[in-house]
Amino acid sequence: MRELVRATSLTGYRELTRSLGGDPDALLRRFGIDPEVAGDIDAFVDFRALVALHEATAAEVATPDFCLRLSEYQGLEILGPVAMIARHSRSVGEALDGIARFLHIYSPAMTITSVVEGERAEFRFDVVDRVRADLPGLGQIGEAGLGATLQIARLLIGPDFSPDTVFFRHRPAAPLARYQQHFGCPVEVEAPYWGAAFPAEVLDRPVAGADPQVQTLVRAYLQTLSHDSDRRLAGEVRSTIKSLLPTGHFDIGSVAGQLSLHPRTLQRRLAGEGARFEVLLDDVRRELAAHHLDASDMPLYQLARILGYANQGSLTRASLRWFGRPPGQVRRESRSRLEQLV
Repeated sequence: MRELVRATSLTGYRELTRSLGGDPDALLRRFGIDPEVAGDIDAFVDFRALVALHEATAAEVATPDFCLRLSEYQGLEILGPVAMIARHSRSVGEALDGIARFLHIYSPAMTITSVVEGERAEFRFDVVDRVRADLPGLGQIGEAGLGATLQIARLLIGPDFSPDTVFFRHRPAAPLARYQQHFGCPVEVEAPYWGAAFPAEVLDRPVAGADPQVQTLVRAYLQTLSHDSDRRLAGEVRSTIKSLLPTGHFDIGSVAGQLSLHPRTLQRRLAGEGARFEVLLDDVRRELAAHHLDASDMPLYQLARILGYANQGSLTRASLRWFGRPPGQVRRESRSRLEQLV
């Protein structure tokens, strides 16, 4: 499934990239993003394209902490309507719970959780497994998420707030001292998630200027959006495509038959969920390709056949579109990362 993220995630992108000597509009177009939607609260962009854009931009402008810098342009407003539930919560803890509950309205590709253990609390940010599995690089998006989290925390708690510890799932390319200075605390790398630890009492602090009545109205509105975003059929279609790919009979007619639906009915119901059959098919192929290139030595001609392609050339073209590299290079880079970890 094509996962989206609100285009406010690109707030400040053009200004920052330009200040570092890059061409933001050319980079955005390279990854299929209209430059005019960057920062637009009513627009959405493909999450995987956003991740690839940030990784490519950091490399092109030779700025390994690019997304940490980008987060300084952003704050609570990037969450769109979800920001209102945080602004009008009675306490910091309630605000964080509200963001976690409705984050999928900003992007279903990300999750956040709050965990309390005794006198210590943690705010954890991650990318959902189905998306993370086929993305080769997530360091920049992780730094963007943590940087924005700090901005939001300081808005809710106070401008002098700093966590006790910050956790990175990845090992950043920039010196750790840069991040320790930015967050004002120690940084632990290669953790199971991105997050921040702080005293649990912070969760009980009131949010200045909160209006509980506004929060009630906003929560009701967000719940209607949550109901509208339910996508059960798309998940069934993905599973069916995956099972049919090796047979060579995975067109919309075959999939619809497996689900006891007419093809036009299937198309109409998918459209009602904001999905398209062609996009779901492409997503399944990409996920399977990423898995086999990472975890098996399957010959590329055989992988092409398993994915339903007529020849290896079609797989190569798809890999260039998905990952920006041919499949052989994707496999070599994956093995190289594994060897470095061992």
